Amino acid sequence: MQRPPQAVMRHLRNWHTVMRLIQFGGVPVVAAMSGAVMRDGLEIAAACHVRVADESVRFRMPEGQRGIFVGGRATVRLGKIIGADRETEMMLTGRTYSGAEGASIGLAHCSVSEGEALAKAPTLAEQIAQNSSTINYLIIQSIGHIADMSTEDGLYAESLAATLSPDPMPRRGCGRS
Repeated sequence: MQRPPQAVMRHLRNWHTVMRLIQFGGVPVVAAMSGAVMRDGLEIAAACHVRVADESVRFRMPEGQRGIFVGGRATVRLGKIIGADRETEMMLTGRTYSGAEGASIGLAHCSVSEGEALAKAPTLAEQIAQNSSTINYLIIQSIGHIADMSTEDGLYAESLAATLSPDPMPRRGCGRS
């Protein structure tokens, strides 16, 4: 579809809002991936907190071959996950990574047998749901933002998040208080 530049900009900014809601919405999101995970699908997956890929996954960013540039925050989010250099290479060449290769570079957190991602994702989600909802919220809100901060600002924000934890100073060691 052909759109005027303003309409493209509005569409992309809305897409950014959706990705931000996934990443910072306060609820852990687990992605189960199989088959082709490319372009928009890879951008959505990159916004998720835990990514499970089965052996059938093929990660790809073929924008260079299509004459387009990404717009759903892939340059920001994927660049942080796999590095700007590797993302550049993926987009220029259209290189495809398997599920296992994707896991080795961070596109997935674990790789499972073909057809097993949909079974593994709820298991991980149930495990995550056993955490304190406050801790899950702090992890989702804090880590992504801290990554964008200077070291000192990040350390300050980390201290604030730890202070808000249900038990900010847990006892450690051999029963000493």
